[in-house]
Amino acid sequence: MHQDILRSIPSVNELLASPDISKFTGRYPRLLVVETIRAVLENIRQSLTNKKECAEAQAIDLSPQRLYHLVQESLRQKFCGIEHAINATGIILHTGLGRAPLADEAARQIQNVLKGFCTWKLRS
Repeated sequence: MHQDILRSIPSVNELLASPDISKFTGRYPRLLVVETIRAVLENIRQSLTNKKECAEAQAIDLSPQRLYHLVQESLRQKFCGIEHAINATGIILHTGLGRAPLADEAARQIQNVLKGFCTWKLRS
């Protein structure tokens, strides 16, 4: 019975062809989306093979909505909110776009510090 459930897992191509998941390729690099889908499907396969009882294996949700959610969450974790932005507002420093670019020397100094153990202070 586990084999039937394993066969019901959609392929990477099937998921990429679905309208919801295909939207991710417009926002993230296609290769990253494909790797994420593969990882999600592998986690599902591992979960299914670790289940002793058939009823436990059948309880795993393989619905398109669930798979979409798993891929979405995995992509969000990989891209934790810091993204490149283009300031086309005409305002030199726009608070809604985060921080201003660092000077090359400042970025090098920060990079040198971050290569080892360091303290981190966040003021809000």
